Amino acid sequence: MMKEEDSSDQSGVPESSNKLLIHLDLEMLKQSHAAVFFFIREIINKHDPIGLIAIGAPEDEYDPEVKTIVYQLKDVRTIAQMQDLVYQEFLRWFEEKSIVGEWDSYAEIANEIYNGLNTTDNASEMSM
Repeated sequence: MMKEEDSSDQSGVPESSNKLLIHLDLEMLKQSHAAVFFFIREIINKHDPIGLIAIGAPEDEYDPEVKTIVYQLKDVRTIAQMQDLVYQEFLRWFEEKSIVGEWDSYAEIANEIYNGLNTTDNASEMSM
């Protein structure tokens, strides 16, 4: 039988991992991984997957999602994994598939992030 603390949320992430990711220090991550953080924030804001920037939300609106994405980048090896990571983090934070939308709608965001982080020009500047 599973312990309560090991239960998973709707994204399939164990609750203990979920709490760890949510409570990461945003400001420290912004400083330690600034190039990657702001690169991903720019792409997510441009695509505005929830539509919050379009209605006047501040540019740091998606910072919690960016934070947990940046923290998990080391596990991403393919564009499909990037898409899954971005989608799952939006599910984690917004908790409703009706708000987050479909997995397929995150393909362009994932492509831009993955390709941007893996180009020769950016690889050394944005290495984790």
